[in-house]
Amino acid sequence: MELSEAIEAGARLRPQGFGDLRTAYRRWPWSTPEVRTCALGAAYEAIGYAPIGTHWLHMPEDWRRLLSAPVACPQCGTRGVVFSVITHLNDTHRWPRELIAAWVRHLERK
Repeated sequence: MELSEAIEAGARLRPQGFGDLRTAYRRWPWSTPEVRTCALGAAYEAIGYAPIGTHWLHMPEDWRRLLSAPVACPQCGTRGVVFSVITHLNDTHRWPRELIAAWVRHLERK
């Protein structure tokens, strides 16, 4: 499964989260927490791994190559590797995961 496909599949599983791969969001202090995932957390969940601190250990090799490639943010031009720009798009620009997946698909086709 390509990274873009995994982001899309994972996005259908849970609401979007920010600040970490997987977060527990409480609408009210007494409410049951709702688990949310960022774009990369959604991708990990889609392939059957719970996103935790050792996430690089379970990453498919083609994802690893793509995520370490240098790239510029499509919105503001900030430079980094794909991994950090995906995080930046999710947390800073608050792009929906489906839009992030479309951008990643564009990179996969290059």
